[in-house]
Amino acid sequence: GRALQDLHCGTKVVGRRPPVNLEGGEADGCIVAPDILIGCCSDPGKSDADADFDLQLGPRVQVLGGTFDLRSGGIWLGEGVVVEPGAHITGPAIIGARTTLRSGTYVRGDVVVGDGVALRGELKNSIIMDCAELAHPGYAGDSIVGYKGRFGCQSLTANLGLFGAELVVDVPGPGVTLRVALGRRKVGAVLGDHSQLGCGSVTDPATFLGPQTHVYPLSRLSSGFYGPH
Repeated sequence: GRALQDLHCGTKVVGRRPPVNLEGGEADGCIVAPDILIGCCSDPGKSDADADFDLQLGPRVQVLGGTFDLRSGGIWLGEGVVVEPGAHITGPAIIGARTTLRSGTYVRGDVVVGDGVALRGELKNSIIMDCAELAHPGYAGDSIVGYKGRFGCQSLTANLGLFGAELVVDVPGPGVTLRVALGRRKVGAVLGDHSQLGCGSVTDPATFLGPQTHVYPLSRLSSGFYGPH
């Protein structure tokens, strides 16, 4: 890709200006008009190349606004990604092709999002597979959402155990239930392919949904395994 030399006249830069690289260009329908770019603070002990993370933009990306925080890691937007005004993305983050980040999206870093995803809620330390829909306010932290998984409006994944204790989960088996320590303080939810959380539902830390499992609106799911089907 080529380095973008001139920023949009309305873009505010906080800290040192981070590099912005384009795989396409304006002739390919690419729009680059972020509201705010946040770069690393100046460090006398590091050169610009050592200190800065990149904003990498694929062909036909449309950045119509939003805040991009590159202090902790780079951000990569795949082909045809649309970022609406009011979105906030903190790196490191990878956003797949043809994904839309609606106004109000808050990506807090350590996030990988697949292709064709619709986002509006808050994400942190999560993997979102292709064609998933988290298109309304809600929260997915320390979680995995499978192919065509869906969060209804205000669906939430709790991810921290009570008083910060290490999380355990009961694994059912033939005639016996095995309690397994997960070795982590934070685990959200894992949704299998085509699974769905209804509007206003809440999952306890370490909740696992098999493929094609639907949760009724306003439900609270205790830690454990549900589904499939």
